Amino acid sequence: LFLRWGKDVVPEDKSCINPHTGAILPTDIVDHGQKIAIEVQSELHLRPAQKERDKIKKEYWINRGYTFYDYFIEGKTVLEYCQLFFPDLKKIPKWAKTNIANKLNYKLIQKYLDQGHSVQETALFFNVNIHRIYDSLHFGNLHYPDNYYDRYKTPIVQLDKRQNYIAQYSCYAEASEKTGVLRGNIISCINSKYYYANGFYWIPLHDYETGNYSINSRLQKYYLPVNVYDTKDNYLFTCDDLYEAKDKTNVPAFIIMDIIKGVRGSRYGYKFKYA
Repeated sequence: LFLRWGKDVVPEDKSCINPHTGAILPTDIVDHGQKIAIEVQSELHLRPAQKERDKIKKEYWINRGYTFYDYFIEGKTVLEYCQLFFPDLKKIPKWAKTNIANKLNYKLIQKYLDQGHSVQETALFFNVNIHRIYDSLHFGNLHYPDNYYDRYKTPIVQLDKRQNYIAQYSCYAEASEKTGVLRGNIISCINSKYYYANGFYWIPLHDYETGNYSINSRLQKYYLPVNVYDTKDNYLFTCDDLYEAKDKTNVPAFIIMDIIKGVRGSRYGYKFKYA
């Protein structure tokens, strides 16, 4: 309707950028001619992370002088929702597409869930947005099988670079929300058994408690204390790790490592040894 009757309309407008992450925050409908921005609200938008993104969008468009609408779609028919913007509309025009969402086949999806597949695997298998399945579970169109295990809700532990305990989180989403580290980065490093992302180690709680994990020694050696000397082997100071030594001496970390290994003698008048 906006594309037909609006003025300079852009669906999924990509103008808004998240100032914290640099990621694009698409806005559902923007009518630049009438200076209107619309973000269609659903159950998904009640989640804390999405609410924060929506807040950024709203402030962005209002600051540009646009009127921002964020009506909820739950409880309204397609016609009723359209009438919020086109009050004189009596019925949906025949040329307007109303089947783009492609109704989910709940029977097949439920069967796939019952076979033990996760929500994530189910979304990939049926090529649908994962949030549509979560919404369907919330509204009762689908249900979790008995003893369903969602690995994405596994409790995890956050460690610093020296593997000191920092905090425990109930799931990936909570860890991401409270630390600002992207959930995808946390998931990826755990699935790859690398465990390191954005300056921290992330370990599933059960693995942490049982010791059933192994930190990459190649990475860990960069976080051991380092003594710094001059070229005559006079002690100067001790750094917490190679990266602090790099910051204080301007010697690249990989060269510091070469000097520790004996591959190089010194750089910029400095020598290095593990403390």
